[in-house]
Amino acid sequence: MPPRRSFRRPAPRRRTDAGGRNSGRIEFTRRTVLQPDVSVALKPLGAEAGPWELIIRDGWDWQRSGNGQVAVRVATLSADQAEVVQEWIERIKTPAVWWAVSREIHSPGGSSEVAAALAADPWLAQVLPPLLEASTEGAPPPPPANGG
Repeated sequence: MPPRRSFRRPAPRRRTDAGGRNSGRIEFTRRTVLQPDVSVALKPLGAEAGPWELIIRDGWDWQRSGNGQVAVRVATLSADQAEVVQEWIERIKTPAVWWAVSREIHSPGGSSEVAAALAADPWLAQVLPPLLEASTEGAPPPPPANGG
C-alpha cells in the first residue's frame, strides 16, 4: 500500500500593495523614559522630511515605574503623517472637538468631520484613541454645553 499523502494548504498571502489591509498601519511600542514635560510630543528623527516620533503618555495619568521614569507609547510616523497628527493634537485641545473625536471612535457616525478624516487617513484610527487619553490630565474635558 502506498504511503498516505497529506495535503498542506498554503498560507494566505499578505497584501502589500498600497490598498492592502496593513498599509499605513501605525504601531505603538511601550517604553519607560524620564518623565517628559508634556504628555504628547512629536519630534523629528533627524531631517525634518524624514521620520518623526510620536511620544504620548500611556493612559489618562502618568504610570510611574520608579527613578523618575514613566510609561509612554511611541510610534514612528512619516513626515506626512506627522503633519496630520500635529493638526489633530492642536484641534483636540478644544473640548467640542475632543468629544466629537471620542464619539466617532466609540460609535461611528457621530461626527461627519472626524469620519471624513478617518476615511482619508485610516491609520488615524490607531493614533486618535491614545492621543485623546494623553491629551488630558486624568479625565476627559467637560462636555460642551450644547452636546457637541
